[in-house]
Amino acid sequence: MLIKSNFCFLFKNLIMDEKVMTLDKFRELSNKVEKLSEQIESNPNVYPLPERWLDNDAARKVLNVSSRTLQNYRDQGIISFSQFGSKIYYRAIDIQKHLEKHYKPAFRK
Repeated sequence: MLIKSNFCFLFKNLIMDEKVMTLDKFRELSNKVEKLSEQIESNPNVYPLPERWLDNDAARKVLNVSSRTLQNYRDQGIISFSQFGSKIYYRAIDIQKHLEKHYKPAFRK
């Protein structure tokens, strides 16, 4: 929804200032943007893990590794992390990138 509202605000200002398109064309473009925005928001494969922070336990479960292996990943610089006091957090997108980097496609069809 944020994408659509920012886009509409930008185009409304452009139309008011420059008068470069008719209202019908604007509505047509706005409808296309709305449909595209809905497709992006409804497609879970675009960002399977939303932009959020995971603690050690959640990261371990996603990667299916032990606490020690996760610590080794941190120590070796394999996965980025943030530490606040004694609590360690990982960005979900970093874990997703790590998984995609090590993805091996099937060689048989």
